[in-house]
Amino acid sequence: MRPIEELADLLCSDRYSHQTLADGSGVVLDMSGLRVLSLNRTGMLVLDSMASGITQIDQLTKRLTESYDVDGETATRDVEELLQELDRLLTTPSRPR
Repeated sequence: MRPIEELADLLCSDRYSHQTLADGSGVVLDMSGLRVLSLNRTGMLVLDSMASGITQIDQLTKRLTESYDVDGETATRDVEELLQELDRLLTTPSRPR
């Protein structure tokens, strides 16, 4: 998996767009590959945190435990799973149309 800093940089590039929806969930759009990743509220909190410069797993975990009723172990696991999913989306080439 790429370092979190690289994933954050990719998320902020022209190729990707992310949008938070009214209920707090959101989507990441791959503008060139026409792919979409939907995220729940916790996923969007992590994504927004990364976009604002928070790029350490322990800091992202802390944001989750401060915002939601979740223990540190579960929050860490959730952050790691999300980062793996983002890595797949952001670094896997799109299929030709």
